[in-house]
Amino acid sequence: MMVLVLVLLSGCVTQDDNQNGYVNGTIEIKGYALGSNMSSYMVEVGESFNSTIWSTAGVELTGNGTSEVANGTLARWDTTAVSDGKYTIRLTVTDTNNISNRDLVYVSVDNIFMTSPQNNSIINMNDSVEIIGSAVGYGFINYSIDYAPVEGTENWSSAGISLTNNGNEQVNNGTLALWETGYIEAVGRYTLRLRVSSEGMVNEESTFLRIMDLRGDFDGDGNVSDFELLDYVDNWVNGFVNDFDLLEAIDNWVQP
Repeated sequence: MMVLVLVLLSGCVTQDDNQNGYVNGTIEIKGYALGSNMSSYMVEVGESFNSTIWSTAGVELTGNGTSEVANGTLARWDTTAVSDGKYTIRLTVTDTNNISNRDLVYVSVDNIFMTSPQNNSIINMNDSVEIIGSAVGYGFINYSIDYAPVEGTENWSSAGISLTNNGNEQVNNGTLALWETGYIEAVGRYTLRLRVSSEGMVNEESTFLRIMDLRGDFDGDGNVSDFELLDYVDNWVNGFVNDFDLLEAIDNWVQP
């Protein structure tokens, strides 16, 4: 009798009972591959959740898949060897009679993302912002970062953004760019966009930000109104601004 269970993906960004978990970088694929007459096992990946074509791209088996594994590491998978998207991981265990059994787990590869600034963050005008994240993957060519008002996304700009190595090299959980926000002409809500070009495709990741004046002047008219101060206090309560900035906004409200 053979026992095979693909039970755990180590390194998931998020995970829901091994279904539709988000993974990036190199992950450990763990589980069981046991049997009194087991000959070998194989770990493969297929693009989509209904794949019929299987590959070992980026997969490194433990011990070449010839030894039993009990609640241990079956393989390591370098997800940068494939493009972002949905994948099925398939474990196949074969016995000495050439009879095979299989188990599946489903993941989404996401090697293109921004971790800072976080979505819905408040960014001060005339500030220097470090954009952190990853731009890696199969067939990488280059990446770019730009921004536009949420209600005017036909007006993309990269003014003030300095890409690491001009965007020509992959970045894995590091600094993608430095952004001098003083180039922004008006306060408001903006979309910050990361675009990665690879062989035959372009992948995008976006985050939404609120650009504001350090003093609490949201509309850029040079004054802090009652409404703007209340809005600023609400953002302070939600942890988007710190105590020092709140006190400065109050000071500008009292003495415009």
